[in-house]
Amino acid sequence: MTATYVRPLPTISPQNQVFWDGLKERKFQVPRCDSCGAWNWSPYPACRECLSTDQTWTQVSGRGTVYSFAIVTRAPSAFADIAPYVWAWIELEEKPRTMLVQANVINCDPYALKIGDPVRIAFEDVPGEDITLYKFEPAGHE
Repeated sequence: MTATYVRPLPTISPQNQVFWDGLKERKFQVPRCDSCGAWNWSPYPACRECLSTDQTWTQVSGRGTVYSFAIVTRAPSAFADIAPYVWAWIELEEKPRTMLVQANVINCDPYALKIGDPVRIAFEDVPGEDITLYKFEPAGHE
């Protein structure tokens, strides 16, 4: 018998369907402005630099660095089995506009993680659901 997934799942809408479909294909995509070239995270109907509504979902490297983080030691019940865990802001390497993505950092000792550590995207297929989530892990993790 397979255990039921008890953590909250994202709401998929027509506006973000491309993003979630990309994760299933192991691609991390963000909107990129067709007018000025700015990367835009989190997804929004218009470019945050020039307000153009002409944006294209574009795959990024999935590499970044830890910008800031917190170690969660007292987690809500749905997450208690994975505590302590890291909730972090990851700065993606695509710039010039800073792109900070919120995510868990997995496959590491939470107490050894440091600001500036290199990380890379990791994908999690949710058991019993047709969805893939993203997380990050130390870039040297094998």
